[in-house]
Amino acid sequence: GIMNGKEGGKLDPKGTLTRAEMATMIATVLNRGTAPNFGVKNTPTFTDIDNHWGESFIEYVCSVKSNDVKIMNGVGGGKFSPDATLTATTAARTILNAMGYTIDDPSNWELLTETQARQEDINLYAGLSAITDPSHHNITREQFAQMLNNALTKPMTGNNTYKTTANVYGTVYKINRVSTGSISEV
Repeated sequence: GIMNGKEGGKLDPKGTLTRAEMATMIATVLNRGTAPNFGVKNTPTFTDIDNHWGESFIEYVCSVKSNDVKIMNGVGGGKFSPDATLTATTAARTILNAMGYTIDDPSNWELLTETQARQEDINLYAGLSAITDPSHHNITREQFAQMLNNALTKPMTGNNTYKTTANVYGTVYKINRVSTGSISEV
């Protein structure tokens, strides 16, 4: 399946998701629900993933591109931080990258991500009322699984224009083109 248990055979749905776990689930989804069997590089891309259980999945999602954007990136300084937790916004950006949705202003990535993720035609947060402030909410394993489930029913391309407005934290934005993340306040 897409999500495996942790040590001791426990699923730990309420446990906080790590970057390595997210990389593994994304790679599995992209491989149609089966954990891919990847090799590892002689010299890992990141200094902190050598011999980590998720090394091959991390290498994969950090090398695959969708619409010329890597699905995941490191955290800087040649590191990936595989065991670090992440916010719902970061998880949404990763899913949107995998779906082919890009943004045109990386300096404003959180707002652009939230705008895309909350659009009616995408709505990655459907069924996740507990996530009220995604940029500060460490995401759990079950919440990420719900976001992936929501994404699986959506088009896996960012080449379409969808809903023309999105409400993010009470501000309404006009979306010029979803695939580039170009927005302006209404």
